[in-house]
Amino acid sequence: MKKKILEIPLFATLPSNYIEDVVSFSRIRKFRKNSMILFENDECKGIHLIISGDVKILSISADGKEQIVDILGKGDFFCENIFNTTYRSPFNVQAVSNVELLIIDSTKFKEILLSDSDLSLKFLNYFTQRLRDTYLRFSQMMLYKIEERVWYYILNLARKEGVNIGKGIIKIKRPTHQMIATLLGTTRESISRAINKLDSEGYLKQSHKEILIDKKHLT
Repeated sequence: MKKKILEIPLFATLPSNYIEDVVSFSRIRKFRKNSMILFENDECKGIHLIISGDVKILSISADGKEQIVDILGKGDFFCENIFNTTYRSPFNVQAVSNVELLIIDSTKFKEILLSDSDLSLKFLNYFTQRLRDTYLRFSQMMLYKIEERVWYYILNLARKEGVNIGKGIIKIKRPTHQMIATLLGTTRESISRAINKLDSEGYLKQSHKEILIDKKHLT
């Protein structure tokens, strides 16, 4: 478990005694692709850290219409309200792929954060960035054309999950067009047209499983 925690950037630089503490009050849970991890209003029993795989955060209307609020991957958290011991999930959470989670005891983790101001600031910066990303995405949905919204989504994904494969090229795992469409509030056909246009204009190169973009676009 310790090795898996150290692979998460947010934890990689923590002192070894903190890592040992986290290991002592955490447990691993695994979920298969498409299984529900949490339903709206379920009690959040611990902070959920994604060790591997992806999950989607969902809001489902009374008539069953699904709206993806966010897609989270390795190193991301949900159920992270550590200062509310009776916190319940405001959304549904579903596994996009096979998922491995580290469930961290929120009360004990809070004690670590309160004992170390630098560590608290590090986690605060992470959650602030997540709020900023969500705000920007919803702002773009109202203000930008679909091509611009897709491009900004891909750039944000590249900054967060991109892998440098050399020669200034960043590779990201390609999300399904339906997933992007639901996340951005449009149709799968609109996403397909937008990505094909970005490809033809040289902003990116796409294949069946990945998207390549020039690193210069991330500056």
